[in-house]
Amino acid sequence: YGVLATAVIGRDGVAYVGAIDGVMYAFRTDGSLLWSYRTGNSINEHCPAIGPDGTLYFGSADGYLYALKSP
Repeated sequence: YGVLATAVIGRDGVAYVGAIDGVMYAFRTDGSLLWSYRTGNSINEHCPAIGPDGTLYFGSADGYLYALKSP
């Protein structure tokens, strides 16, 4: 599955990137998968953003804006 979106890196070094398979991926600093979240459609051409409290915001081609916060 391809990646057409811009990645963003949090203060803790976690990298977040969405893919055309409709999944937002979070990767640890060593490159291993921390978590993934499936949306209803692709996450291409969308740049995620991280709020001051660490919440990850991103859009999907399903028409929704997502707000996810790691525990």
